[in-house]
Amino acid sequence: MPAMRFKVETQNESRGTRFRNGVTTLRSCHPSKDHHTCIKVAFIFEVMLYTSTVTMETISHERINTTVNSTEDAISAESEQSAFAIFLCISMTLTILLSYLLNPLMLFTLRRVTSIQPTTKICMVSLTMADLIFATVRTFDLLELFAVRWLLGDFPCLVHGVTSNVSGFMSIFSILLLTLDRYVTILYPLRYSTVVTELRTKILACAMWVISTAFVVCLFAVNPKHTICDGPHQLCSWEPLAWIKYFITGIISLTLATIFVLYLHIFLIAHKQARRIAVDQAGNGQGGQRINTRCITTIIIITGTLVITWTPTAVRIMIQSTKQKASEQEIYTAFLFTNMTLILQISNSWINVVIYYLRNKEFRQALQGLLAEWRQRLS
Repeated sequence: MPAMRFKVETQNESRGTRFRNGVTTLRSCHPSKDHHTCIKVAFIFEVMLYTSTVTMETISHERINTTVNSTEDAISAESEQSAFAIFLCISMTLTILLSYLLNPLMLFTLRRVTSIQPTTKICMVSLTMADLIFATVRTFDLLELFAVRWLLGDFPCLVHGVTSNVSGFMSIFSILLLTLDRYVTILYPLRYSTVVTELRTKILACAMWVISTAFVVCLFAVNPKHTICDGPHQLCSWEPLAWIKYFITGIISLTLATIFVLYLHIFLIAHKQARRIAVDQAGNGQGGQRINTRCITTIIIITGTLVITWTPTAVRIMIQSTKQKASEQEIYTAFLFTNMTLILQISNSWINVVIYYLRNKEFRQALQGLLAEWRQRLS
């Protein structure tokens, strides 16, 4: 306000000076001697004074309108971010609750299912445990999203970063391990029991957990976790170096591509087997072909779900790797979009359980029997 008052006073002083100069000119003019000249001087003076007044008023209005518009834009952007944050809070809460509910049920149900190979169960247990740990760690992200700041300090932020990245990598690596198990089952059905043993599968799963943990710890040792203390938002944020971002994106993309290629090959092999069985059993109906078709459909659904839920994370990391140092507001916006991709990642865990329930009859029967037993114990 003092600056605006000074501008107005300066404008008034300029008008007063021009007015006094015009009055002096008019006084020096003698109408009896040069009547037409006096009229011209007076007319020019009035036009100049009017033009100056209109110009200054227009500039003042434009400045006021610009200030009002910028303020309205800032308020509108802040309200949109608040609405988006509320939506993320609700979505992440529901997603984490579903993961807490369905993944333990998956672990209990796998013990009852006898049609699934023990080696396949090991891969599924590894996947379920990784998803459950990932959802548990992301509960702290939910608290951060509600509070709009990290509440636990630097060292818990470091532990949170390591644990979330290890469980995230193991989630996708467990799906890769499960894909390899199915691939060997389809490609070498007669040699499966000798090539893929229960002990080898356990060793491979444990080795993947150890390698993933060591890999993430090394990444954080090179580029440590830190909290952002500047500005209104103190967030638990990890700002990796550019080559680390490209490296992580490459690993995720390569893993997804490998899973897709393996499932595509499985699809082609299963399709050939279905056609061969259909020809050999033409007189006995198409039972074998229906079973293979259902298995292929399940594989396609699982693969599509994995790609849909993990691709946004890879794209986000690539976009963030191209940006330089961001402002506090840009960091908070990136924080919101990061949580949106995390919701998709967490959703993949409980969606897998739903897919198995809908597509596997024995798994569905085992889960229903487990729930019936629990209901009887409670009643």
